[in-house]
Amino acid sequence: MRVAIYYKQNLIQSLMVQSIVGIPEGNTLLKGNSAEVDFSLSNTLTDLNRLPERTLNIAINDSGNNTHSLYIAGAQLKDQFNFGEGEVTAAIKASRTSLQDICSTRDSKGNLVDYRFEPNNIGTEKIFIDDVKKLAWLGYKLYTQVILNKRSHAFQQKLQEALEKPGATIQISSTQSSKLVFPWALIYDKPLLSGEKSVCPQFLADIKKKDAAGVINSPGCILHGCPNKADKTIVCPSNFWGYKHKIEQPLSYDVDTIGVKQLPLEIKAPVTRSLMMGVSIDVNGKDHRKEIEELGNVYVQFTNSRQQLEFGLPQPGFHIIYFYCHGGRSQQTTWLEFGDKEALAPSDLMALEIRWQNQHPFVFINGCHTADVTPDDLVPFNDAFAYCDAAGVLGTEISIKETLARHFGKGFLQRFLSGMNVGDSIQAQRLSMLKIIPA
Repeated sequence: MRVAIYYKQNLIQSLMVQSIVGIPEGNTLLKGNSAEVDFSLSNTLTDLNRLPERTLNIAINDSGNNTHSLYIAGAQLKDQFNFGEGEVTAAIKASRTSLQDICSTRDSKGNLVDYRFEPNNIGTEKIFIDDVKKLAWLGYKLYTQVILNKRSHAFQQKLQEALEKPGATIQISSTQSSKLVFPWALIYDKPLLSGEKSVCPQFLADIKKKDAAGVINSPGCILHGCPNKADKTIVCPSNFWGYKHKIEQPLSYDVDTIGVKQLPLEIKAPVTRSLMMGVSIDVNGKDHRKEIEELGNVYVQFTNSRQQLEFGLPQPGFHIIYFYCHGGRSQQTTWLEFGDKEALAPSDLMALEIRWQNQHPFVFINGCHTADVTPDDLVPFNDAFAYCDAAGVLGTEISIKETLARHFGKGFLQRFLSGMNVGDSIQAQRLSMLKIIPA
């Protein structure tokens, strides 16, 4: 039995409770009942009113027999279901493959070759329309297979009501056993029919406006909902969760730690923020560093070797740890690559005995050319950074070119360093990048 403790749709603790019926065999010390906490935002269950309310919580658990469980909780919403790993991993793989194909071309062997967009990341209206229609169809399949999954009409209605207004906060809680990372931002919840589709004309008009803010401050679909929401043949980007809402996946913390251990909600910093930047030598790290320093009120400690990283990471006082680097994977081992192809594995973070106890930095892994590395592969880094007491971790969904990594990194850091929270910074940068069609 799973026992979940919620506060305002925050999953505070999740416990797996097991009971043995009859006399335990073998180990006489084994008790009939046991409980293990496999997710926790607080080991004290006190001072919970510090947590802001969330609209929806989705918890994921690996059942240990090639099945997974998904638990959905809202204000008047509660449901769960089990699914086989194969039926969902296929949908996730197809989604990431489509994202990758939108970003890059491939050769005859399937290897990534060229970035599909101009050096300034600008595309054309035709490319935009074609790509959005493909992603919406995949996103809607994820929505029907993972979220709805043949549930009742009542559940579907309550979920639509909960997420109807833009700006909801969706909290994803992954228990210790869960190693699947869903592309939650790609989920598309506007009903679509198969066959020919078109893109919302209101949205296309909004993203071609000449104002600098573009679609972000538009009175159209993003802020007020799509005027064509009843038409099941029209695709509107405002219905992707990643554009419409804020999605967070808080790190789980060890409940057995001595003293108070709870999710950090803010990073206290003076006027000048401190950022440590680790780079691979074959990316344009120095120019990107200059871009970040020009944002103002930030000190950047630049490192381009593993030795420098090993010295710098355990040091206190950093507000942001920024990895602008490559990544790699071999069998079951994943690493981040710095300097001249020097690898850093999750276990290295443990070996360095990093303890960010007073200042909890935010970790941003902006991976360029991380072919064959998926967010599932980076789960051990999430666990390792949680062990080091990081405030949070942000990473890339697919392998991206440096021009895109640099553009997103600059825009995200500009917002985050100015005081905007992580969820708003990500959403605002995503929306600003929708304005890619020349007016």
